[in-house]
Amino acid sequence: MASTTATTSAATPSASPSQLSPADLVQNDLNPIVSFIIGFGIILAASIMNAGGLNLVKLDMVRTMALPKAQRRRDFLRPLWLIGMILYIASQLIGSTLALEFLRAEYVAPLGSSSLVFNFLFASWLVGTPVTRNDIYGTVIVVLGVIGIVAFGSINKGLVSHMDLTLLISLWSRAGWLSYFILMGFLPVVVVYIGASHLESILFSRQDLLSAPTTPKPNASRSGGPSSSGIWATTKAKWDHWMHWTRDKIEGWSIDKSDKTLAWTLGICWACCGGALAGGTLVFAKATVKLVSGTLSHKNTGNQFAHAATIFTLIFLAVTAVLQILCLNRGLRAYDSTLVVPVFYGVYTASGFLDSLIFNDEVDKYETWVGSNS
Repeated sequence: MASTTATTSAATPSASPSQLSPADLVQNDLNPIVSFIIGFGIILAASIMNAGGLNLVKLDMVRTMALPKAQRRRDFLRPLWLIGMILYIASQLIGSTLALEFLRAEYVAPLGSSSLVFNFLFASWLVGTPVTRNDIYGTVIVVLGVIGIVAFGSINKGLVSHMDLTLLISLWSRAGWLSYFILMGFLPVVVVYIGASHLESILFSRQDLLSAPTTPKPNASRSGGPSSSGIWATTKAKWDHWMHWTRDKIEGWSIDKSDKTLAWTLGICWACCGGALAGGTLVFAKATVKLVSGTLSHKNTGNQFAHAATIFTLIFLAVTAVLQILCLNRGLRAYDSTLVVPVFYGVYTASGFLDSLIFNDEVDKYETWVGSNS
């Protein structure tokens, strides 16, 4: 116990060991200043890759939309889009893993928000997007919010840093987490995703009509075809009815809205959806990495992956990771990166903190007020 305290004090001379949680400690033998410099360099490189990659994606989309529709290729067949997405994914991996080897967790996100500054620079240099004063004000607010979330989030009574199969099973079996996951995580994302998909279809249909006007085709009957019975047929009929009702409502709302307003709204919707999914990705990735690291270091005994809890974690990790990229891609297709990226980053930081708070059952680890006594 004494040796652990001594090691902690030597690694972080600016704070006492009792003030730090195990998750905050940097597990390396480097001088703290050297660790900070290396970690800062990693985050800086990741931020440049992040902003550069996303704006390359936006540049590719601008060029693609300028082509006739018949000449447009799928995203993954365009080299510029591929390079941009590879840079973005690589930046996420670097920023989320390597930086934590050299910096305490509460430093990573605030320093990582520097990607928003680079985002403005690349948006102006590569895409030619005009940066307005409101864009700057909005980004400053997002950065301050990110710093606030992480700063106040570091005020805790000590968080559990390990993960094994037994703990993972207990976390997944809690009614509080399952209720939060369904009501505050899954359902809102599904609703926003469906609404954004309808709005995207309406906007692109309007743009297609303006670029190549044709004689409108009569609407297909929504109740045509022979009716069928059974639970599946009934469920599908109700789902189709709800989809048509949702689209009608969105179409009614969008009638008197300009294309720019619809694109702005669509960009925010996709950014919020992608940010929420990215927050889930962060939580599931942390759990997976801890399981793998515990297995490799022989701290976890037995098979850690032959259980439904681990399988569900891996499935949700893969699904949220892919969907967040798709949402971010569609957001950049709809509107400028100077709007989409800051909103995405803000929602990602907030949802990641809340998801981690509930999933890891850490609510009682935080003070209800900064000045309260533990």
